[in-house]
Amino acid sequence: HILPAHTHLRRALLAHKYLSRMSMYLRVKRQKQTIFVHCDPSDTILAIKQKIQAINKVETGDQRLNKVENKKDKDGKEMTPPVPEPTEIVFDENKTVKECKLEDGAIVCLAYKKSQDPPEWEDMAIHAPEALCEEQASRESM
Repeated sequence: HILPAHTHLRRALLAHKYLSRMSMYLRVKRQKQTIFVHCDPSDTILAIKQKIQAINKVETGDQRLNKVENKKDKDGKEMTPPVPEPTEIVFDENKTVKECKLEDGAIVCLAYKKSQDPPEWEDMAIHAPEALCEEQASRESM
């Protein structure tokens, strides 16, 4: 049974549309490093940590992923261009990317455990590119 070429094309386009809706990436930032993690909305935060472990060789238990929000200026408006700022909200390992309301291209902050007993975490820091820092400084001095 042979289908017309346009039927095959339509099926291929539908499959691509379905797959592209399911596939996404997160930008995991720690200090000056950015890791682009390919994932699906159904992946758990633990699965994201396992992907980071494969790259940075840091155990999942020694990683913490925090929510990031855009920094606001003194009037409470989001800065332009957006400046990511870590929050104190830690993502639960058992929740999915979708449950955490992370969208395609979202930024999350990565911190490593500094010591085991007592557990102590490094300060969360996302360093902006130098050009952005210079632009921000000139804007604030006005």
